[in-house]
Formats: sequence, structure tokens, C-alpha cells
Amino acid sequence: MFKNIFSFSGRVRRMEYWLTGIIIGILNALVGIILFAGAGLDSTGATEAGAGTVVRIIIATIIYIVTIWVSLAVTVKRFHDTDKSGWMILIFLIPLVNIFFAFYLLFADGTVGPNRYGPDPKNRMPYVMQQPVNINIQNVQQNQQPQQAPTTTPTQEQPKIEQK
Repeated sequence: MFKNIFSFSGRVRRMEYWLTGIIIGILNALVGIILFAGAGLDSTGATEAGAGTVVRIIIATIIYIVTIWVSLAVTVKRFHDTDKSGWMILIFLIPLVNIFFAFYLLFADGTVGPNRYGPDPKNRMPYVMQQPVNINIQNVQQNQQPQQAPTTTPTQEQPKIEQK
């Protein structure tokens, strides 16, 4: 899990997609809290722009760029898992349609077995139907001689036990 999170090739499971989204959401929230909690207000209500604020903004921007890249990469790989092109990510630019596809990626099962984007991350193999076996029962029954059940006949009489 979480292998090659910066790469756009391959496939990811739903669990990795969910966890990546949760981790990125928590990380972005923490960065926002740190960024805005550190911004002090003077007595007039205006923010103080100091050297510390500029450094925090630069660090936050770098973290946001990295999280956006990882989010895009994982989303493309999730589309790959459902055997769809990574360019389908552009559908997220359409309002309301993006909500449908977001739920689709969250809940749709991936392609069973390998697809054109790589092996199945769950290591499942597709079910292959075997060829039906045809047996001609009439020929089998005609070629076999019916067997008689063995009969049990006593060959000797049981000796009688004499009582005194």
C-alpha cells in the first residue's frame, strides 16, 4: 500500500484511495490551522505580515502542491483500477457530474484480474469458464454389462448347539 504515490501509472484499491483522501484532508486541515493560527492580528484587526508569515505561506504552498499531485495521481490510478483512462479525471471539472464520479470511485469495485493498466492490486484472478464436457450416456450404458448383485446363500447349515 502507498507504493509509488507520485506515479500516475498502475492501479490502486478502494482502501488506498480512501486512506489517501483522509490523510490528505487531515494534512491540509493541519496546514491551514498552522498557517492561520500563526497569523497574528494587531489592535486594528489587520494581519501582521512578518518574516514568519512568509515562511509559513511558502511551506504551506509546497505542502499543498505535493498533496494536489498525490491526489491527482491516486485518482488516476483509481480510474485505471476500474479499467478507464486516467484522462477521465477531467470529468471532475464539470459541476454536479464530478459528485457522481467521486462516489463512483469511492464505491465501485475494480476490474477482476489484470487489465491494460497493470495487475490486480487484490491479486484476484478472473473466473474462466471451462469447456463443458459432453458424455454420451447411451453409449456408455450399452457397452457395460449389467452386474448382478451378489446373493448370499448359506452353503452350510449352522451347527445346532445341544443343550443338556
